[in-house]
Amino acid sequence: MIAQFLEALALTDVTLIGNDSGSAYSQIAATTYPDRIARLVLNSCETPECSWPPGPGGFGLLKATAAHPATYRALYQALRIRRTWRWRNTYGWLAKYPIDARAMESFIGPELTDPAIRHDGRKAIGSVSARYTREAAARLTERFAKPILLAWAAEDRVFPLAHARRFAELRDAPLKTIPDSYAYTAEDQPAKTAAVIIEWARQPPWEIG
Repeated sequence: MIAQFLEALALTDVTLIGNDSGSAYSQIAATTYPDRIARLVLNSCETPECSWPPGPGGFGLLKATAAHPATYRALYQALRIRRTWRWRNTYGWLAKYPIDARAMESFIGPELTDPAIRHDGRKAIGSVSARYTREAAARLTERFAKPILLAWAAEDRVFPLAHARRFAELRDAPLKTIPDSYAYTAEDQPAKTAAVIIEWARQPPWEIG
């Protein structure tokens, strides 16, 4: 779908940025359909050492409940209660600070109210596997010659910074940390996240590395 989106809009020289498990999909897209992608930013996400869904925080429960529509729907019903938004296995370990209520409602509202979106969400989470991200990571290391940046939350509780360091060394890619943030750096520290990415992307191609 990412590749189809880029094609539909006739986008080229794209800087593809993925956060959380969106970056798992970005790794797969970049290594499977690389033609329109010029740079890749991996922002606090799965590395070859991570499971998918990630293990810390209990996110594996998502895939387990996706086995049946009733259990998947039941899991999301708890999010109707605002205090559950800060639980570690919802958003509490992904964002260091509470996410704006309107933004949160945009995240969870479609899953709660639209059966078609809930069906697609269940299908997506039920099919994820670390096998796909590890295969993509191997291709990034061996055959993807385009620039990669690892932009990581300095206090990430779900995707360990140590994993990012080792992955960066494998690819000889720069690793930049974003302070005072968990994995959702664009929520916790939007200005700092943007600055890190912009500074890197503006470097001349022979320096971007």
